[in-house]
Amino acid sequence: MSVVVAMGMLWSCAAAENLGDMLREAGWQKMLGTWVDAETKGEKIMVRYGWKYKDHVIQVNSKMGELQSTGFIGRNGKTGEVYQAGVNSMGGASLGQWNEDGGDAILELGYVSPEGEEGGMRIRHHLQDDDTMVVTVNGEGGEEMTVTLVRKKAPKKAKKAKPEDK
Repeated sequence: MSVVVAMGMLWSCAAAENLGDMLREAGWQKMLGTWVDAETKGEKIMVRYGWKYKDHVIQVNSKMGELQSTGFIGRNGKTGEVYQAGVNSMGGASLGQWNEDGGDAILELGYVSPEGEEGGMRIRHHLQDDDTMVVTVNGEGGEEMTVTLVRKKAPKKAKKAKPEDK
């Protein structure tokens, strides 16, 4: 099964005028950045969330082994619903809707494999703290996978050498 690990937001915040407002009001703006699996530090799983169009569209790039995926999270201006659409490097596609459950972000995702097989999954995102997210994927067949993602820290910049005093 092609698994797309992705995150975003979600539920209806009454005063939200755009996706950025929704994220901030729900406290999920901290999802932006690069996340990697805690076990291999990104060799197995890497997910990057960043604004494609500030406050309106989040681009999601992920890698799970050899499978790479790209998706977009947006907000329907009429209904306020938050959706996600994506494709992967093997020719699969996905479409889903974000909701909230007890402070967690839930993605109900349908997909079509490159061979035309359809399926679905429910992906729960739980922010343990600012740098740790637990993602649980439930497939239609009852299978479940849980992975802990940690925020990948930006490499520290080397300090410029000061010229020696003469």
